[in-house]
Amino acid sequence: MSKIKVKKYRNIDGRIVATSNGEQLIKHVSKKKHYFKNMQGWGYDAAILREAAKDGIKEIVIHDNDEDKTYKTLLDTFFEFGVPVNYGYGDQLILPGRYWYEVINEKHDIYQLKLEIE
Repeated sequence: MSKIKVKKYRNIDGRIVATSNGEQLIKHVSKKKHYFKNMQGWGYDAAILREAAKDGIKEIVIHDNDEDKTYKTLLDTFFEFGVPVNYGYGDQLILPGRYWYEVINEKHDIYQLKLEIE
C-alpha cells in the first residue's frame, strides 16, 4: 500500500494557503474574501500554480467554507483561460466561473456544470 504524500504550498508571506495530495491542489477559502465578483471567478497565486505544475498536479480544488461547496477545474485550464492580476498580494490568475465544476457527490464523481446565461 502506497502512502499519499501531502505537500503544503506557501504564499509570498510564508503562510500555508494550499495543500496537495499528489494529484490535486486543494485550497479552503471564504467566498466573501476570495471570490472575485468583478470577474465572477476564483483566484490562485500564480507562483503556486507553476510549482504545482512542476509537481505533476493536474486538478485544482477550491472548497468554499462559507457555502460548504467544492469546485474543481484542471490546472491546464487555469493556465489557458486564467486572467492575470496583481492587487498587491503577488501575481495571481483569476479563472472565471464558467471553467469550474461544482462537486455534487464526491464519492460518485458527480459534478454540476456551471452555465452562464447572457
